[in-house]
Amino acid sequence: MADGTLDISFVDTQNANTLYSFSFDTFADETLPGQWISQAAVNYSSYGNAYLTGPAQRQRRMWAVNAVIPATSRASLEALYGAWDAVRATGSGDAFITLVDGLLAADTTEYTCAFSSPPAYSTFGRGRSRYLIVSTVLMEL
Repeated sequence: MADGTLDISFVDTQNANTLYSFSFDTFADETLPGQWISQAAVNYSSYGNAYLTGPAQRQRRMWAVNAVIPATSRASLEALYGAWDAVRATGSGDAFITLVDGLLAADTTEYTCAFSSPPAYSTFGRGRSRYLIVSTVLMEL
């Protein structure tokens, strides 16, 4: 399991600067959610010379989260996602998530992100469970 937390927050500037926040601290497997999005590539000319392709910007990160949360916390995550999505749907430039990556007890780094996949939930076993597995993807902007 990863050591540390992945914290997300959203300030709804269209609703009296309401703050929504959520923290992931228990992950469903050993895979870390943060990784680079490969946008640059090394190619070779017909003469064998190497050259780089890709956008003229630094590469971005994504977090494919697969975490265990208490079932009672689902409402908080849904409220954060719902508020963010409502602002996003207006076309406002204020629709961004602040993500603080504190995994592996490394220095925490803050990123500006957006959801690219809404939270999806599953239970442990049959029926109601006290814990849920949540899967979502956040992309750095």
